Formats: sequence, structure tokens, C-alpha cells
Amino acid sequence: MDLDHSSSRQNPVSVAFPADLTKEEFCRFQDLVSRSTTGYRFRGLQMVSTAVLMVFCLLIIAFDLRHNGTLNWSFLAMTLLLAVMEVYLFVIVPRTMRQRAQELYNRAVLTGQSFSGMVTAEPLGIRKVTSTAETLIPYDQCALYIEAPDMLVFGGPSRSIVIPARCLTPDDADFVRGMALNRVPVARQKLLGRLIPAASQRLPLPNLERPQPPEPELTLFLDYTPQEFIRMITSSIVDGFTKNLPNTAFLAFFLALFSDLFLEIPALLVFVALMAGIFLFSFFGNRNRAKHTMDLAGGQPPRMQAEFSPVGVLVRNTAEIGKEIQLPWAMVSRAVERRDTVDFYAHTLFLTIPKRCIPDMEHIRDLVDRHMPPKRKKPENRKD
Repeated sequence: MDLDHSSSRQNPVSVAFPADLTKEEFCRFQDLVSRSTTGYRFRGLQMVSTAVLMVFCLLIIAFDLRHNGTLNWSFLAMTLLLAVMEVYLFVIVPRTMRQRAQELYNRAVLTGQSFSGMVTAEPLGIRKVTSTAETLIPYDQCALYIEAPDMLVFGGPSRSIVIPARCLTPDDADFVRGMALNRVPVARQKLLGRLIPAASQRLPLPNLERPQPPEPELTLFLDYTPQEFIRMITSSIVDGFTKNLPNTAFLAFFLALFSDLFLEIPALLVFVALMAGIFLFSFFGNRNRAKHTMDLAGGQPPRMQAEFSPVGVLVRNTAEIGKEIQLPWAMVSRAVERRDTVDFYAHTLFLTIPKRCIPDMEHIRDLVDRHMPPKRKKPENRKD
């Protein structure tokens, strides 16, 4: 399919071609975007600064041993913590980012999102149409354009259009690159290497017919008490704290060293106190946000609707159109039956369903038994 509107094929006004995205390419796209943000550069600065702080702590330990004959246990502990921090930044963070990208891709596929569609490059913008969505990014509103040897990335306000090199013929690549380089503001261009188109001919045309959503096998209306709603909202606090751990620990290290050097307060004590304080601040901050949400809904938690289907659990806020969360069965790691609730855990997502909202417990047990992976298919029975 070619949407050339000029009289000459050598000078088309627009072109359209099929494109899709694999999991590996999605992870690569996420990595390219992260490398283009200030957060990535800050992580590099953190790694260098952490190494410098380790050397500084070792020098202080050596000074105390030589002149005072004592081992500074506080700075020794700080040195070990800094070493752990360096390993975390260098090894764990990149691995965690890749795992999160894989989870995002898996969740999108499992909830029915399609990455296969038609890309159309026009004079005013670039568009991608799939069987589940349509994304249009005007060039002057493109937040970030990245060109790498293996892909092109057009970052939009909410969605991005990613075009792997294997989906581009030389002619299509030249046209898209020309549009981007001439029309996307130069300040928003990130050129990491010239694209190397890898397609000798265009991919087969994709199926753009919109799939029918699965019929729900069970629909529950969830009326939470304020305590239940707050518990559900604050359940992700540990994950959020872990995600921001490098920045939090980095700040705590500096303040702890300052306290030890100038205020003579043990650095380890200050570090532990700061980390605990930041965690508690995040915890109570989440609680306040949950209370604010209830205040906006008239003082009570918003009413939710949970639809159980062969694909997963779809949770909707009945008061706000478009507010929904999908928990595919393949992503649900645990289903725990407690005394008053049934809790579903899906990585960073958490759903609690009060038993008073479940008219037939045997039915929901049967759903979990049939749809969850075998190794974790039955709800754990807990009476807490």
C-alpha cells in the first residue's frame, strides 16, 4: 500500500507501510528513551560520585587507623553500603529496567493490544493505525525524535511510534528520516547513528480488523470502606520506594557523611534514620492521596467494577469513563483468600475484593482454578 499523492513516485507527498514491534525491540526502545532522559545521565553521575565517596570513606578509615589506632566502624559500614549501591546502580537497575519493559510488553499483548499496523508519514505528522488503536504525532508536537541504526522513535505526549529498521525499505527510510529531520524541532532530535534500513521489500499487510472483547464470565461491583480503599492504594508503596531507591540512598549518603564530618553524628545512624523517614513520608503521602480521592468522590471511596474473563480481570472506576486497570491472568502472581477479602497480586498491581461483594465464592474459586497458571492456580486460604 502506497499513499503517494504526487504525479511522480520519486517525490511522494506521503508514504504508508506496515510495521510491527517485537518484545526485544520494545525493550530496546525503552532503553533508548531512558538514555535520552536526564535521569539516565544522573544515574551515571551517581555511579561516579558513589565511587568517589567510597574512596573518601576509605581514606578516613585509613586516617583513623594510622593516627588514632581505631577502626571507624561507622565509615566502614558506609563503605560497604556504598559498594552495594554501586552494584545496584551498575547491575540491578539496568536489569530491573529491562524486566519492567518486558512486563509492559507482555501485559499489553495479554490485554489484546496489537503492535502490528500501518504507519503513514505525511507532511504534518506521522500516524500508526493498528487493530486496537490509532496514534497521530504531529512533527511540531513530537516530544522526542530518536534515530539509531536499528530503529526510529517518535515520542508523543502519551504514546510513541517506533519503527524498527527491519520494517523499512531504503526509500521509505529516506522519506521518514527526511520528514523528521526537516520538521521535528532540532532541540528535540536525538541522533545516535544513521538508520540502516533492513527490508528489501515491505512487510505483508497487517490485519486491522478490531477484535471483539471477551465476554465477562463474572461481574462484581466493589463498594469499599475507607479503610479497604486506603489499604489497596498504599499497597504499592514498597515497589515505589524500591524503584526510587538509587536517588533516595544517594541523597541520604551525602547527608549522613555531612552529619558525621561536621556535626559528629554517626553516619550510619543518620543514613538509617533518613531512609526510614523517607519511607514513612511516602507511606503517609499515599494515604493522604487516597483520602483526597475519597474527598473528591464525596467522602467515600469511588465505586469500582471488576469483570472476570478468560483474558484476565478488568477493573473500572464506574464514576470516570476510561479509568480502568487490566490484570491478565498470566501476570497474576498470587491469589490469596483471606478472612474478609480475596487479594490478587500482579507484579506492581494489587486488587483486593471484599467478600461481601462476592455473591458466590465457589464461582470465583473456579475462575481462578481454570485461568491462572497451574503452579499458582488455587487461591491460598488465609484467615488473617
